[in-house]
Amino acid sequence: MVFGDTFKEDEDFGRSAPFFHLFHTMKKILTLILFFLIAFNAIHANITYNLSDDGTLTISGTDMPNYSYSEVPWYSQKDKIKKIIIKNGVTNIGGYAFEYCSGLTSITIPNSVMSIGEYAFDNCSGLTSVNIPNSVMSIGKGAFCSCYGLISVIIPNSVTSIGEGVFHSCKNLTSVTIPNSVTSIKEETFEGCSGLKSVIIPNSVTSIENEVFKSCSSLKSITCEANTPPSFLLENESQVFYNVDRSIPVYVPANSVDQYKAADEWKEFTNIQAIPDVNTLIDEKSFNANPSSGLVYDLNGKVINDNTPKFGIYIRNGKKVVIK
Repeated sequence: MVFGDTFKEDEDFGRSAPFFHLFHTMKKILTLILFFLIAFNAIHANITYNLSDDGTLTISGTDMPNYSYSEVPWYSQKDKIKKIIIKNGVTNIGGYAFEYCSGLTSITIPNSVMSIGEYAFDNCSGLTSVNIPNSVMSIGKGAFCSCYGLISVIIPNSVTSIGEGVFHSCKNLTSVTIPNSVTSIKEETFEGCSGLKSVIIPNSVTSIENEVFKSCSSLKSITCEANTPPSFLLENESQVFYNVDRSIPVYVPANSVDQYKAADEWKEFTNIQAIPDVNTLIDEKSFNANPSSGLVYDLNGKVINDNTPKFGIYIRNGKKVVIK
């Protein structure tokens, strides 16, 4: 047997066997290390990132992968991240990408992003607002779960899929716009959003899953624009509106009031009424005397925080109101 000059005879092989096995063991270990290094680089080959001294994380590239908790490249530096800029060209935000970045206060998402992965911003408690571009088509499960500082979100009409528990426990969320491209509101979407004051359910929604509005204890109005009352996909005892005041106004299409009053779950509400006309003329005193009937917005979509605007045109419950 010939192996260089080491194994010239069987007796030499016998004496050198421990070295031979050690050599092959080390070779296997080195091969595995090399394999994992190549695999890791392959996983992250499509994106590059840079974290500056001021806490700005800049991400460039194309396809961001879905990570496991410990795979995130910037995981060890997550506490330093204050701002995220995703460059145009990145096509998706990977699952768990920015989970527990508690110091994050703002993020720039370009029009090239088409999906936001599950738990992508989970527990980003410092995030107060997010602008989701019209390119995004899906938002994964729990994507903004426990973003305690989040106040308002507008979901564009490009989004057709919203995963379970997307805004679970966003306790300071006061308003959210659900696009008319969504047909189902998934389980636990707004559970624990104790600061949510009003919600508009578009006419595209045909089903609502369990615990969607559970513990939304501050809800002052619900507007459902569907002519046919959305059905509820429930498991065992219903908790869709658990801890929600059943005396709040529920605005529905005028020709569907009786249907809602007879429909399961909806019939539990005692104040179901027709959605006001598209343009309602009302005097300032009457308008301000009923502040509980929904958030008030100006024509730019900005919430009027004191809810006592003067004369002009405003939006309330998705409809124009003219204060004379």
